[in-house]
Amino acid sequence: MFKALAFEYKDDPIASQIEDQLLLGDEIMLAPVLTQNATGRAVYLPQAMTKVVFRADETIEQTPMDAGWHFVDYPLNELVFFVRAGKAVPLAKAARRVADIDWNALEWLGDGRDYTLYDDDGTTKEDTLIIKKLERQK
Repeated sequence: MFKALAFEYKDDPIASQIEDQLLLGDEIMLAPVLTQNATGRAVYLPQAMTKVVFRADETIEQTPMDAGWHFVDYPLNELVFFVRAGKAVPLAKAARRVADIDWNALEWLGDGRDYTLYDDDGTTKEDTLIIKKLERQK
């Protein structure tokens, strides 16, 4: 589920040296602030990505960013992460359980067009997977 940038960007000499950023799945890159009281950090993007910021006022800001080094602000009361180019992450409204999620009212993070959701059936112990192909309406 988590992997170092070097596993995905084998031919990028900078990515192979970075030890404080990681990929979550195939879509998300995390670059946490590791310095106490820091308000931001330098982030290396091995490819173009979309910076996603969950703001304290419950809004979401998405900003396309080019590959390379960037200084990124990280306010303490906001969540910042990156979605890889060509990838999409669906965001659903909060629900008490998975069966209550409104799959027709998704918000999309990133610039990709589709997303494959792997889910179990919620009742059996078998390894049965329900695969849903979610497509972003543009």
